[in-house]
Amino acid sequence: MDMLRIVTGAPIWVWPILGLLIWMGVRNLAERRAPVWTLAILPLIGGILAPARIVGAPSVTAGAIVYLISATILLWPGIRAAQTIDAAFDRAAGRITLPGSPFTLVLGLSIFFVSYAFGVLFALRPDLAADPLIALVPVAIGGALMGFTAGRQGFLYSRYLRDA
Repeated sequence: MDMLRIVTGAPIWVWPILGLLIWMGVRNLAERRAPVWTLAILPLIGGILAPARIVGAPSVTAGAIVYLISATILLWPGIRAAQTIDAAFDRAAGRITLPGSPFTLVLGLSIFFVSYAFGVLFALRPDLAADPLIALVPVAIGGALMGFTAGRQGFLYSRYLRDA
């Protein structure tokens, strides 16, 4: 496989998205104070990407089931992870203060590279895109990442509502 061909063959819009994900992730490495609604950004992105992943599966029904199961399995670990975050809440200002974390960087890059790697694989080997066991792997990974993120962000929001 020629790596240069793989990189240059990607649609041009892929690279600004990668840059945005890196920028967002690096920005979140430091402590930040943000409007509480920003907790919805990552789950919203996951929710926008989910239908494309599911529809891209060989069977939409199987894709939806795999996505929901993997999201459900990782929901609780996301909640548990959020319980360890030392967040501060200012309900009057509608803001949350979060410690610096690599979470957004790791999540964003994970989503990007899983999507990119499977996109390349299916472009080079279209027969694999029709194989349910292989084609459902990125669906399952996407669901798992979404479940973890939804659990994490949802728990932080519930703490904001309760503790602020």
